[in-house]
Amino acid sequence: MFRDIRKKIEKLFNVNLLIALALVTSTFTQLRFPGVPVGFSDILFLLYIGYSFLAILYTYNSGYSYSILQPTRATLLPVIIFLLIFVFLMTTGTLFSEITEIDTGLSPHHNLFAFFYLAILFLFIFIRGDIDVGLTARYTTLILALVVSIAVVISLFTRDFIGVDFYYLWTDRLMLLTRSPNHLADFISPLPFLLLYFLFNSKSKTFQGLMIILVLLVLLAGVMSQSKATLLAWAIAMSFLLFKLIYSSPYTRYIIGFFTILLLLMFLIFQNEFNGLFFHGTKNILDSGNNLHLNQGILYDIYIRTGLIYNAIELANLSPIFGYGAGASTGITEPFLGREAHNHIADILIISGYFGLLMYLLLMFFIAIQIVNSKKDLLLAAFIVITIVSLFHFQLRQPLFWFYLIFILHGSSIFTAKNKLT
Repeated sequence: MFRDIRKKIEKLFNVNLLIALALVTSTFTQLRFPGVPVGFSDILFLLYIGYSFLAILYTYNSGYSYSILQPTRATLLPVIIFLLIFVFLMTTGTLFSEITEIDTGLSPHHNLFAFFYLAILFLFIFIRGDIDVGLTARYTTLILALVVSIAVVISLFTRDFIGVDFYYLWTDRLMLLTRSPNHLADFISPLPFLLLYFLFNSKSKTFQGLMIILVLLVLLAGVMSQSKATLLAWAIAMSFLLFKLIYSSPYTRYIIGFFTILLLLMFLIFQNEFNGLFFHGTKNILDSGNNLHLNQGILYDIYIRTGLIYNAIELANLSPIFGYGAGASTGITEPFLGREAHNHIADILIISGYFGLLMYLLLMFFIAIQIVNSKKDLLLAAFIVITIVSLFHFQLRQPLFWFYLIFILHGSSIFTAKNKLT
């Protein structure tokens, strides 16, 4: 009887859609409740955690399977292992910093809460094993792309909508429902390649047409955000795909011609945006008689990021095993200035020491090997984008970052298994 009731509840309570909506709304950082760092996504995630907790209590002695061999749990296992080790090292490092009374300028409580919350969420998903990772990936990718695409179209006609600023301050940098253009770029950076992955795995012409439109609009959003990290990541990932396409196709010269024309058109349409990112001194790079100079902002950005990373390494060498715990400990000119490195390798090094960094690199290496073995170039392109962007921005607190890795790992695991069978 209870099983029948549980099945009816789970049918009504679509876990895959709930997680997907929570992930999509986690990007709505402008739409948080006033006075508290809580948004719609937190309510949906807490709803899932509460439901899962009650379900675990009621199914503990009812024969419900918690086998670790279930495919969903097998996919989540590498991420769960890293998060648990990372949280342990972070907590230990934080306690060490407080006990030794080192004036590091840390503000650890936000990170402690965020990572404990993240670990608890993934633990419940792992224990329950009740989500279909592939279906959740499709829901998340499609809904997020639809929201971004609709918002991009609206942003072409107005700078704000229902009280939400679509552009950053007085600039023309697009941020939509996020709090900064870089956040928008972080959230959507793997989307074009995941959309293309679903496009090529679909037989519906209508769905394929929709995917093409969404890809174009998401690319437009990325260009309008003017995030140098995302544009660089896209350029590298597209170059990789182009190389693979040329290498394996008998129509090499036609492919080169098509992409050359496409790149020229994109450059002509968005030349002012590209010029503003890398150069100054002219409004049109095709104009003659003007001197071009490398944008000083790029040089200054390199100087800042180099200083943050260098001082993060210096700081990690003082506490190599556990790091200095949660919070922001590095600085531009010297350590202990209350800054994050905005680089996953350096930030993990500060927070959890060299052992935590080793575990992170092993996780990323494991995922990369799985993708390479699956021979799915679009998934590898999405992973390349995630990896490159993570070298410039801090995404470790974002559930969507980890779910992107899980989605890619799930997709590659399916094809790896098929390749072994054949």
